[in-house]
Amino acid sequence: MPTAFADILDSVPATGLPIEALVELANHALDAAHVAVEDGRATERLDVRTVRFYQTLGVLPKPDYEGRRALYGREHLVRAVAAKQLQSEGYTLAQIQSALPAQGFDELTQALLALDTPNTRAAAAPPTRRAPESPRTLHAFELAPGVTITIDPALVRDPDALARTLRRALADDETRRDANRTPNGPRPTHPNHGGNQ
Repeated sequence: MPTAFADILDSVPATGLPIEALVELANHALDAAHVAVEDGRATERLDVRTVRFYQTLGVLPKPDYEGRRALYGREHLVRAVAAKQLQSEGYTLAQIQSALPAQGFDELTQALLALDTPNTRAAAAPPTRRAPESPRTLHAFELAPGVTITIDPALVRDPDALARTLRRALADDETRRDANRTPNGPRPTHPNHGGNQ
């Protein structure tokens, strides 16, 4: 099996590959580049399920079909490897989902080929393990029965004030709805209903 990314890319037939072959080639490319995903929320390597998940998110395009058989090409391989490379660099899946589809195939291919040069490979092989991020503490607030929100205090300066504001807004909305109700249903809004004619 080829070891350089260019050779791996060249081994993809123009007619495409079944998903299992795509996964095998992508993982071979990740192994050859010493890509290590340190994030405990993401898998280290690709599997069939991850490829389909990436398609759902728009990180990978949908495959081509030959009858009922899905076929994956060079673009699928490049984008799958790029996604795992970005995860290994600490990018979240949300960031990858936002940025990767906008990148052109040629641009991504060149970036991955640059990682495969001898100077880059020597500098990048094998990465040292980073300490995992400590979990964030989130604040949960019940706004109303059955309505709970979670606020990240790293992103919201005053989570308590935000929760109070949201509770007031919900209460005001409920008060307005109650005012429009009568014991027999909603209050009539048409001027000819229920009034003297």
